[in-house]
Amino acid sequence: MKHRRFRLMPLWLLLCSLLLSALTLSSCTGGMKVYSRTTLDYFDTICTLTGYAASEDEFNAAADGVFAVLEECHKTFDLYHEYDDRNNVCTLNRLAGQPVTVTSLFEDLLCRSEELFIASNGAVDVTMGPVLALWHAARQDGTYVPDADSLIAASKYTGFYDAVYVEETTHAVTLAQGMSLDFGAVAKGYAADAAAAWLGEHGYTHYAVNLGGNIRTVGGKPQGNGDIAWTVSISEPTGFAVNETLPTLALQDAAVATSGVYERYYEVDGVRYHHIIDPDTLFPSDRYTAVTVTAPTAFIADALSTALFNMDQSDGEALLQKYNAAALWIYPDGAVVYSETLHEYIAQ
Repeated sequence: MKHRRFRLMPLWLLLCSLLLSALTLSSCTGGMKVYSRTTLDYFDTICTLTGYAASEDEFNAAADGVFAVLEECHKTFDLYHEYDDRNNVCTLNRLAGQPVTVTSLFEDLLCRSEELFIASNGAVDVTMGPVLALWHAARQDGTYVPDADSLIAASKYTGFYDAVYVEETTHAVTLAQGMSLDFGAVAKGYAADAAAAWLGEHGYTHYAVNLGGNIRTVGGKPQGNGDIAWTVSISEPTGFAVNETLPTLALQDAAVATSGVYERYYEVDGVRYHHIIDPDTLFPSDRYTAVTVTAPTAFIADALSTALFNMDQSDGEALLQKYNAAALWIYPDGAVVYSETLHEYIAQ
C-alpha cells in the first residue's frame, strides 16, 4: 500500500461455540454491583457489556457510550450496507478504482491491517474480499464449492502491494479496479478495543466487552481493596473431540479471541467447508479445529487468531512473540498445544 508513514491515532474515536463461555462474575463487591446489557445491533453478532458500578444509572451511562462507539465502528466497517453520513467499506468497494475520502477510523484500521498483513506474510489479509465473496455466495447457496479457476482469478485482485493507495493530504483511499476489502477478520476486535478505550477515558475501570466472542477487559473485578482478573473458560469445539481439559484464562486489561471451523460452515457431499480461507490455497484451512489467542488488545487477538489458523504452528509461535501474545491450538485429532506464554494467562 502506497501512503505516508502513519502515526496510529488513539482508539477513543474510535461470542461462538468453541469460543468462550460466559465471563465469571460475582453479584456484588464492596458496594458495587454487577450489571449487564446485551444487544444484537452490531456486526451481526451478540454483544454483551458487563461491568461493576455503584448504580444502575452509572452502568447505563457506560453502556450507552460503549454502544455508541460500536455503532460507529459497525457503520464504518459494514461490508453490505452504505450510510448517508459516511463513506464506508461498502462504499469503497463499490467505487474501486476511484479515490474515496474515508474517516480517520477507517484509515486507522486499514493501516493496522496492513501491518498485520506484512507481519504475518499475508496469513491475515483484509484485501481478500474478491475470494471471500465467492465463498460467501457458495455458503449462502449451500450446494456447491467455488471452482479453483474462479478462486485463482479472484485472487489476482488481492494484496496490499501497489493496489491500495492512501493520498497523504486528503486521506482518500483508492482500491485498484476489481479489488474489495473485507474486515471480517479484524473489525470486531478493533471495535472491542475502541469500546475499551472509551471506557478507560471516561473513568470506567471494571468492565468487560464481549463482541461475538472477542472479549476485551478494562481493569479487573473489584474485590476488597484491589482487583482480581476476569475469568474466561475455553470450551471444546462443538462436534470435535479434545484430548484434555481446556484451561480457564485470567484477563485483566487484556483480550482473547478464537477462530474455529465450527462457527460458520456448510457441507457438500459430506465435506465441511468453513469460513476461514487460507490466502495461499484459497480454500478453508485444515490444520486445526480452533485457535485461541490472548493478547494485550482485542485487535491483535482477533487478527492473530485468523493468522495463526492459516500458519504452521512454528511460524505462529514466532508471530506471537512480536505482539506479546499467547495461543492455544486444537488439532483435528484432538491434540491441544499451548504456547509457552499462555501459562501467564491461565487462572490459578
